[in-house]
Amino acid sequence: DWGFWNNFRFHVWWHYGLFLIELEQYDAALMLYDTRVRSEKSNAPTDTASAISTLWRLEAVGVNVGQRWEELADIAEQRFKDHLFAYFDCHTMVALTAGKREETALRMLVSLEDIELNNTVTQSLILTEIGIPLCKAIYAYHKADYGLVVDLMMPIRNELYRLGGSHVQRDLFVQILLHAALNSGRFALAQALLAERVALKPNSGSSWRHYARALEGGGKKTHAKEAHSRATAALAV
Repeated sequence: DWGFWNNFRFHVWWHYGLFLIELEQYDAALMLYDTRVRSEKSNAPTDTASAISTLWRLEAVGVNVGQRWEELADIAEQRFKDHLFAYFDCHTMVALTAGKREETALRMLVSLEDIELNNTVTQSLILTEIGIPLCKAIYAYHKADYGLVVDLMMPIRNELYRLGGSHVQRDLFVQILLHAALNSGRFALAQALLAERVALKPNSGSSWRHYARALEGGGKKTHAKEAHSRATAALAV
């Protein structure tokens, strides 16, 4: 019934795609991305943010997304100096780094540092206190400096809500921290973060799978085996 309405339909399809990713139905998620989420190649920030979030999630679990970053990186290159809404700035940085637009990503970091703090403007504070360290963390993730990602994000992890967007939209940034903790070998931290996550999402197969990896890395083989079992059970539903 809502398939031919306004741009919000792309966002609703994005939510549906997250369920496919959660169920590890990656081919179906890519097909939905092409035929629904990016069917019209809208350059509205809300639409590109959904697309950027989808591709990052897929790549994070090893899915080859082909050339799909190209059109998003092209749009991001036109926006790297916007700095109107930190939430969108952070997605722009994801697109630039994932799309291998190294020079523009660095120029964006410089332009962020040049922002003059205005304590009376909400977004100025958010950009300075949350947006800049998060954009630096996203760039560090691109450079595989996962330890730096953790160092930049841990002080702001409980402040990410200030960026705006919904919980599931901001979860992109939470996942960046989770993957960085795992990839940097900070397994104790990863275990703590994932223990919180599975407590909130006990039926999340992907969260249990990541938790198992964190437990294995920390030498907790028995608990890791249990986490693997929880992941298998969740994904079998």
